Amino acid sequence: MDSYYGLLSGLLYTVPFSLGGIFLNFFNTKRFNETKMLCTIVTIAGITSILTGVVNSFPVLVAMRTVHAICFSMTIPLIATLVHRFIPRDYRGRANSILYSAYHVGTAISSLSILVIGLFGWRNIYNIMGISGIIIGALTGIILRKKESKTKKKKKEGE
Repeated sequence: MDSYYGLLSGLLYTVPFSLGGIFLNFFNTKRFNETKMLCTIVTIAGITSILTGVVNSFPVLVAMRTVHAICFSMTIPLIATLVHRFIPRDYRGRANSILYSAYHVGTAISSLSILVIGLFGWRNIYNIMGISGIIIGALTGIILRKKESKTKKKKKEGE
């Protein structure tokens, strides 16, 4: 499996990532809460990372990387929607710049993970990233739910 790392982190990840955000259109955001969707997607991505570090089957490994790429791709339009909802108009440009820069910084950092893989092994790195993703998904849910309740209160006061 070690010899396929480049394929799994390159082509087999990039193609689903490029197309994954399109699948988000199948979910009607009027019916599904964007905050819950984002938390769920980030948590699923974390679980797929953990499974990537655990499985010994190449087809399952490819499936986990594909699902992770689609999940990661779906976060982009969801975050843009949440920025529009929660960030005041004057600060949205800066907020979007920071968030979109984070994607590129994350990609650069993931490239550096090749150095750490030599120390800990790729399976352990995927497990660490998966656990981190699940924690981030939970924290995102807590923070955004508080923000949603404040936004709802402000709307009720304004009516």
